[in-house]
Amino acid sequence: LEYVYMEMVDPFSVDLIDFDIKSFSESVVEDIYITLSDIDGREAASKLHQRVQDKEQTNTAMAKVNDSILMHYRSLQKVSTMRASHPNITYDEATEKTRLLEQMSAP
Repeated sequence: LEYVYMEMVDPFSVDLIDFDIKSFSESVVEDIYITLSDIDGREAASKLHQRVQDKEQTNTAMAKVNDSILMHYRSLQKVSTMRASHPNITYDEATEKTRLLEQMSAP
């Protein structure tokens, strides 16, 4: 029993013995659509499906915007750090050097 406990301490991680959350979630969502279709009709299920897809697309777009803002913020932090350590450097020079350093370190 202790061995089983140790294997299942974190059942939602990515070990082979853990639950497949994605498949489980997809199954639950499919059951919801089927139940809604049975009770309120196929049109109601289709409307819900479309609303969920629209929401996912909006969330994806917002995540991209957030990532872009975060990258810009990090670049500004690097520029500020460079200017703090090199007081005679201009903002444009620091920005260009930061951009070049980022390009050199990119895979």
